[in-house]
Amino acid sequence: MKERRILKAIISVGAVTILAKSFLVIRDLIIAKYFGIDADIDAFFFASLVRMHIVNVLGGAIAIAFLPRLIKVRMRLSQAELQRIYSSLCSTLALALVIVSLISVLAMHLYTTMASGISSKLVVLFFIMFPALITSALSNVQIAMLAAYEKYTTPALISSISPIVSIFCLPLAPSMAKVYWLATSVSCGAILECMLLQLILKRNGLMVIRIQEFACRFRIPRRYKSILIGTAILTLVSIIPQGIAGILGSGNIAILAYSQKIASVVSAIAGTAIATVSHTYFSQLASQKAWRSLSYTLVRFVTFYSLALVMICIILIYLNDSLVNMLFVHGSFSEQNASKLRPVQIASIIQIPFAALSIPLYRVLTTLNLSKPLWRIPLFGVLFMLIAIAPLTHTYGITGIALAITSYHIFSTTSYLFAIRRKLSLKDSTSQPLGEVERDSNLETSLNLS
Repeated sequence: MKERRILKAIISVGAVTILAKSFLVIRDLIIAKYFGIDADIDAFFFASLVRMHIVNVLGGAIAIAFLPRLIKVRMRLSQAELQRIYSSLCSTLALALVIVSLISVLAMHLYTTMASGISSKLVVLFFIMFPALITSALSNVQIAMLAAYEKYTTPALISSISPIVSIFCLPLAPSMAKVYWLATSVSCGAILECMLLQLILKRNGLMVIRIQEFACRFRIPRRYKSILIGTAILTLVSIIPQGIAGILGSGNIAILAYSQKIASVVSAIAGTAIATVSHTYFSQLASQKAWRSLSYTLVRFVTFYSLALVMICIILIYLNDSLVNMLFVHGSFSEQNASKLRPVQIASIIQIPFAALSIPLYRVLTTLNLSKPLWRIPLFGVLFMLIAIAPLTHTYGITGIALAITSYHIFSTTSYLFAIRRKLSLKDSTSQPLGEVERDSNLETSLNLS
């Protein structure tokens, strides 16, 4: 009965997540129609990327790290104790967000002096979206709290509100202030999402912050340091290439952002679906110490899904011209813009098999309690990308940046697989059972990364 309920939750959350991502893609297609590629939309995309970098590192990773503790508190302690933890976590996060945001503003101001292709509106747009930064990060904590109450579908559905607000507001925007209107709609949507999530939590007796509990009482446990560092490094895979694209000239950030849409959506949906199916099975094999079976199954799993994803990749490359014409060539997005986008999108599509497989392989790493590779592999992957990006950009321009991102995914995914195979070989040769810490980690991982 419990398995049936979990399966039902996975299916419902998966369907709602696909719906939410669809609204996000539609929003970006409408942005392409109204703005095409210019310095203003470059500034919007880069400001949004910096905002999401801060949100994912401080909001997303902290929420993941504290989810097991929140579940334990809810099961064992009083509602008052749960309220204290929630308030303290929100206050600590809000203070960290303000400090990091001020540092980011200084960094972006310096960046606008270096990148001639980026609009001077970058810092202004970041300030307009600052409410979205705060509320989006708090929403991650709220979603973690709701997960402790076993509420999954509604938060996933609420995440589609922000792109829907932008979709309806953008056509109404004055022509001279469209980019500011777009940034304002992002903030309004994020605030609305946070308010609705808090309304659901309030029905369960939780307020956001109580004055007497406004204190930084939490220290991130040492065991979650790898998750935080790994998350921070992973987000650099997007922000560094787009920063370099802005230096190349006006419109390049937008081209790189548009080219990643199909690849990121397909990789996220396919990777999450594969991980959902495989993670439970691999965890069961690990709990049974069936290392040889796990290794054999992993090889078959990677082989089968690699072939399937390569076929998808080939089909998308074959349909590349048609997809660009169908999705982007409207309004301000001209055929000339499309000719610049097509080769960049092909370079991005190549990453799909590796980006999709990296999601389940990352979860296998956590199941095997391989904490160091969780941050070391992304770190060396980013360094590998930085080494490759200079010659590729010199030879192929903006397409070279997309190829450098693809090289990161190739490096990191193959390194994940190598680390897992090496660990399984050692376990199989020693036949050592999993320790208590590893078993606890497996339980928490199934909660954190599902």
